[in-house]
Amino acid sequence: MIRKCSFILLILAICLALASARVHGFSCGGRIVGKGTTESEVREACGEPTCIRSPKDTFVDRAGIFVPLAMDEEWIYNPGPGRFVLYIRFYQGKVVDVQSDGFGWTGDRECKEIPPPR
Repeated sequence: MIRKCSFILLILAICLALASARVHGFSCGGRIVGKGTTESEVREACGEPTCIRSPKDTFVDRAGIFVPLAMDEEWIYNPGPGRFVLYIRFYQGKVVDVQSDGFGWTGDRECKEIPPPR
């Protein structure tokens, strides 16, 4: 019985880890983009982002208080419907965080209309 419970807990832990929106790296144009990748390397591999936001445009809800994110820029890549939007955050010209959240869209959107990742 203890073994069965341990196995179930292990499976749940793996599922939660896989469901996380945080991405450690992703493939773009045949290259791996992740922490430490420079802005020019990301642009060369992935092309122009759909949107570029600065911290003054990007806020996260912390218990009802919206605070700016700690970064220089956030690049958003919209791959279109059926695929997840990528949020790449830079600090001093290098990737510090990559997240994937929500499905892409068709048509144009202004940066301020795109919600931050959860």
